[in-house]
Amino acid sequence: MRPVQDAWPGSVQMPGAATEAAMDEGGNTMRMLGLLGGMSWESTLLYYRLLNEGVKARLGGLHSAPLLLWSLDFAPVAEGQAAGEWDALGRELGGAGRRLAQAGAEALLICSNTMHRLHAEIEATAGVPAIHIADATGAAPRRPPPPRPAGDPLHDGGCILPRAACGAARGGGARAR
Repeated sequence: MRPVQDAWPGSVQMPGAATEAAMDEGGNTMRMLGLLGGMSWESTLLYYRLLNEGVKARLGGLHSAPLLLWSLDFAPVAEGQAAGEWDALGRELGGAGRRLAQAGAEALLICSNTMHRLHAEIEATAGVPAIHIADATGAAPRRPPPPRPAGDPLHDGGCILPRAACGAARGGGARAR
């Protein structure tokens, strides 16, 4: 197998090497997932841990998820959020997603709830599917929500995503409880 030099400047990628070794229980190759992280690093750590715990629980032993990570510096992202610079943030995350796709990611995961408001732009710019938190939440089995503190603005029943992503656009929306 020959290395590919142009995944992105300065990188060397072995085609299929990471995914060929990672098979699910049906013998199917696991797909390479690109993580858009750093918003914040604590959130990225949680996504990384849960993905790998899921693979280990399913396959056992020393198996782990084939992942690529693009970690942004959260300080400028938070400044852009506060200033309402969503178009610029969408271009930045879309570009990062495109570079992950060039490096071999077959799909993206945005490791931040807030940045899902840029899902459509990220997916369009990257050229690969981006898993949307509302779709994954909607597909999860329904169970009673855990108790939440009274008056907690993040858990007052309001949608955590932009209005366009809530309600009918997502089959009932992703609602925090």
